[in-house]
Amino acid sequence: MKRRIAILSIVTIFCATLFMGCGKKEYITTLNLRKTANIIEELTYEKDNKNVPIFYNMTSPNEKEINKIYKIDESMLEELIIRQSALRTKSNLYILAKVKPDKKEEVKKSIDNYMIGYENTWKGQNQTEYNLVVNRSYYENNNYLIYVISYDNNKVIDAFTSSFEEKEVSK
Repeated sequence: MKRRIAILSIVTIFCATLFMGCGKKEYITTLNLRKTANIIEELTYEKDNKNVPIFYNMTSPNEKEINKIYKIDESMLEELIIRQSALRTKSNLYILAKVKPDKKEEVKKSIDNYMIGYENTWKGQNQTEYNLVVNRSYYENNNYLIYVISYDNNKVIDAFTSSFEEKEVSK
């Protein structure tokens, strides 16, 4: 009899713990854009047996320039980081954006239109830089977007994607 009670107790405890873990957990994907930008700024690529920064001598446009040049209204965004080469001879650039869900397609269209114009600007100028622009990379994850023009787009995209964090949502 004691043995049956012990077995029944063990089975009851096992079932209770099994069903306690069956609640559906919700997660959100987050990204600290400033931290990610710092990581990206530290990336290097190999050139002539030396590690050279992928992005160097970079500058950021101000809010007025973002609206005028990129045709992006700040109200469509939660956060935006644009870093472009300060040198007129270099096409390097990256855009990290967290867009408002209902404005995502509008922001993508604005940036895509800018990229087409940027490509036309470099056409016939410097073939190496033009090729970088033509071979630019784009990635999105939920409401996060990244556009990259660099000597190693894959390394930049990898740094971007590895910076995402999954956080459990409290119910």
